[in-house]
Amino acid sequence: MATRGAESSPGDDRLHSVRRSLAVLEALAGRPGGATPKELSQALGLHLSTCYRLLNTLVASGYAARSSSSGLFRLGRRIAYLHHGYVAGLRPPMKVLAFLHALQVATGETAMLFQLDGDDAVATAIVPGSRPASYPPGYVGLAAPAYTVAVGRVLLAWLPTAQIDAYLARCTAAPESPWFPPANPGALRSELRQIRLDGYALDRGEGHPDVGCVAAPIIDRSGVAGAICTLAPSSRLRRDESATVAVILEIARAIGAMQTALPARNERAAGGDEDEKAVSQTAIASALATIAEAMSRVG
Repeated sequence: MATRGAESSPGDDRLHSVRRSLAVLEALAGRPGGATPKELSQALGLHLSTCYRLLNTLVASGYAARSSSSGLFRLGRRIAYLHHGYVAGLRPPMKVLAFLHALQVATGETAMLFQLDGDDAVATAIVPGSRPASYPPGYVGLAAPAYTVAVGRVLLAWLPTAQIDAYLARCTAAPESPWFPPANPGALRSELRQIRLDGYALDRGEGHPDVGCVAAPIIDRSGVAGAICTLAPSSRLRRDESATVAVILEIARAIGAMQTALPARNERAAGGDEDEKAVSQTAIASALATIAEAMSRVG
């Protein structure tokens, strides 16, 4: 008896079309100056007519746009709406942002706040560095497998043992990525124990020879709520290592205490368009004063 097992169902076709549409959007994101359908079809391995059909559908819904002068396709205005909603969902409280700004002022380096999202470390707030050769700030939503970056290993280190075991099992089972080194479960487990003993994670350029990182956990009533880090040229970080570690530990403790005192995120009044740029100089100065007072008691 003949079967239809080899045939695709309408549901499969729709899913395949959605995936191809998303691939087109990602390709357009990598070409902010615009792209031709031929360029996109070659990059994505799609038939030219299929690429045209997907692009026209995206244009009709506002997720892509076509220049009337050049004919090139680019991302459309609806992408900005999605981005706004995504960033609003990640945005931390303004009082926490003030401490992140204080970290940047105290070190002069790029300061970032991360959370664990599934198995990835995701940037939820960024304050660009002001010193020469500061690390480029990237963007909110920047993500990497947690084990590959110091701030991600900080987020993993305070997980319950069962969760760490499950994470390591997933890392071992996952196919190798061309962008990230494979996980070494034994070495990673040992490093996580050491991070928990030290209270912070340090990358002196092991991940990238030109970039160093110091990261510390934010611990509140729920456990590890996130992690902060500074990114700097590895040579400068090695020179300023002791001072940077001391500052970031105090700021992480201060944010943790602040988080514990604040109501839960879904209990806070909707603040609308709160933004890192809206953090007042008074709030930053207050955070710096808090840190300075705490540092004066150290040692």
